[in-house]
Formats: sequence, C-alpha cells, structure tokens
Amino acid sequence: AIFPEGGLEKEEDIASFKSGSILFAGMNHCPIIPMYIAKRKHWYERQRVYIGSKLKVDIGKIPSMNDIDNMTKLLRKEELKLKKVSGD
Repeated sequence: AIFPEGGLEKEEDIASFKSGSILFAGMNHCPIIPMYIAKRKHWYERQRVYIGSKLKVDIGKIPSMNDIDNMTKLLRKEELKLKKVSGD
C-alpha cells in the first residue's frame, strides 16, 4: 500500500498527491487500485474501506512530467469520488 499524499494525513480533506506513486507503478507495469479509508466517528465503529476500479498506469517508458501529473490528478479525482460515496 502506498499513500500518494506522502504519508498518513489527519486533515479532513484529502491532501494533494505526490507523483511518486504514479512513477513507481508505471515503471513496474503495475495498476493502481484507488482506496479510501473512511473516518470513524467513534473508536468502536468498524473501519470502512471503499475500493475503486483498477487504473492502468500508462505513462510510457520515458514519461514526461505532464504525463505523470495527469495520472496523479486522475488518481486524486478517483479518491475524491470514493470519499464522496463514503459520506465523509
């Protein structure tokens, strides 16, 4: 698991994503499966995890920063959709 924000965040909103996760997946020909971990309101609630559709990371052998940035934005967009579905 990779947190594309660069680490675990305690903020209410999803922070901006770093491009390293896209570069790492693209160089290793691995898809990315976006996931959102919903915030618990109480410590005794079960953890809810929302799983999105698999994203094929198609950035080519020598990707440009523009290609990497576009994929990073697409991943963040998918994460925000999952957050909206969760009700957070």
